[in-house]
Amino acid sequence: MALRGNTQEEQVWNYLCGIINNDYGVAGLMGNLYAESGLNPKNLENLCERRLKEAGRAYCTDTEYTSAVDAGKISREEFLHPLPGKQYGYGLAQWTSAGRKAELYDLVKSKGVSIGDLETQLEFLTRELATSYKGVLSALKTAVSVKSASDKVLTGFERPADQSEAMKNRRAGYGQKYYDKYAASGSGKGENIMGIRIGHASISENGGVNGVKGDQTGKEVCIREWYSKPWDYMAIHPDAGVREKHAAAVEAACKNDNIGYSQYGSDNRNTLYRLAKAVNFDLHKVGKCNCDCSSLQNVAAVASGSGANYGSNGWTTGTMKAALQALGYKIITAAEYLTSSAYCVRGAIYVKAGSHTVCGLDNGAKAGQTLSKAGLSSGGGSASGAGCGKKPIDQVAREVAAGKWGNGADRKKRLEAAGYNYAQVQTAVNKIYKK
Repeated sequence: MALRGNTQEEQVWNYLCGIINNDYGVAGLMGNLYAESGLNPKNLENLCERRLKEAGRAYCTDTEYTSAVDAGKISREEFLHPLPGKQYGYGLAQWTSAGRKAELYDLVKSKGVSIGDLETQLEFLTRELATSYKGVLSALKTAVSVKSASDKVLTGFERPADQSEAMKNRRAGYGQKYYDKYAASGSGKGENIMGIRIGHASISENGGVNGVKGDQTGKEVCIREWYSKPWDYMAIHPDAGVREKHAAAVEAACKNDNIGYSQYGSDNRNTLYRLAKAVNFDLHKVGKCNCDCSSLQNVAAVASGSGANYGSNGWTTGTMKAALQALGYKIITAAEYLTSSAYCVRGAIYVKAGSHTVCGLDNGAKAGQTLSKAGLSSGGGSASGAGCGKKPIDQVAREVAAGKWGNGADRKKRLEAAGYNYAQVQTAVNKIYKK
């Protein structure tokens, strides 16, 4: 598969997308490759460089070592064991064991390319995944979050000595940066995301700010997993019913392929408001139109009954804070509540001024703390079956599908003890598996 992209990073992303076909899986794998080699196919393990230098070897940098292997100055056996009886990592995935390095070496020589050739190393990497690590590849293709994909690569493929939770979080963080950069519009409509979700208007079909009416890619206005922009603040309406209606309006927009992304021109950001007004703000019924991130949240705020108006051009991320405060929204700026999905509240609006805004679609594990921080009660009910102080049924169903509530009789017991209707939850779980 030929490499595509203007940078080495883009080439790795595009190549792996062609194999894995899942943004979360690609990002999780790339985060681990970055941790191992900095995405440098010529990378020689740092410890090996030091040991070779101490031993007086002539080839002890990435470039020198790679050139020496290519020229035959370093033999096959020496490549497998740079020092007698010692094994060190090399390349994109820091292949270390003699058996795996031998296969990489033989493949490179059969092609007549450099041992540090990026395309050949990617071919070898994906060959390993498809043969010796089928479980890892399957997990990457079906991953529902960057974290789950990254953890699988860490523990099932790279297997470093440090597999602590701190290391898992660090590598998942690297992967999240690639996801945010290359999969900014999310992954599909978000029905099967198991983590905390957000809904937003993201990007046009051509990757810019202007596009034709309607969602051409399924990712222009979409649901995706929660992420930190990082956000400047979170805005929470005091009325739980208003928050629920806002979240429901955003969900409806994300699932309506008639609604696309564009900022300017005749197919601009205000066309959503005009059509939404004509159908009494039932965003399921809206025809072909466009919005951008802030105009979507403005329309949803009108639909929620918050008292919001749209005006001649709607909100922008720069004007939203004053508008939200005037409507009585509680503003949270403490970083602790803005950098973790655990504090997400369904219906909360996250804003990065001059950049982006999204709506939280699920309650995180610490949503009650967020409401307390805002001076609000954690009660108030929910139109989606959350009940007082409970999570929405669809959120619980995704957690059940992810295995977070156990199995069989134990799962039923735990759900009922938490106050959920087991039959309702199971029905929602069945819908997930059907999709």
